[in-house]
Amino acid sequence: MKHFLFFILISCTLSAQDSTAEAAISKVYRVLAGEESRVPTATERGSLLQSEAWEALAYIDRAQVLMPSREDLREAVPDYYHFKENKVIFKLIDQNDYNLYGFEGSLPYRWEDEYIVILSANGKQEKDRWKLLYLDANYMALQMGDLSVFFTHSPKQEP
Repeated sequence: MKHFLFFILISCTLSAQDSTAEAAISKVYRVLAGEESRVPTATERGSLLQSEAWEALAYIDRAQVLMPSREDLREAVPDYYHFKENKVIFKLIDQNDYNLYGFEGSLPYRWEDEYIVILSANGKQEKDRWKLLYLDANYMALQMGDLSVFFTHSPKQEP
């Protein structure tokens, strides 16, 4: 009888983990597919964006699919972004060795409505424009060119 109860307990635990994982995947998909969004007010988004460092978790390549399905959801390389007050620190994974960063740096940025505008090092030219799709205390999603990218918090990697 004791073994039977242990088996039931383990089965329930695994089932709960599966449903939690399924809920997480579903959330990521809904956000990246445009079915769910959360764009906080201008005053709130600065503190949420700068509260922690961010790591890419998943993406959908919008150049490949117009109407994405869950099968279009891909695991992202863990590129790193840390938004400070006026600059973003980034560390991009080396495409030849996913255990290393291949390109690191920082650039100034500014907000324009729901867009994060990445500027040149001197702050005078626009280099890129990322649309904020979702932002809360735990998650962020950005439209970065053709990629809809979902982020989660990451430990800070700089002082």
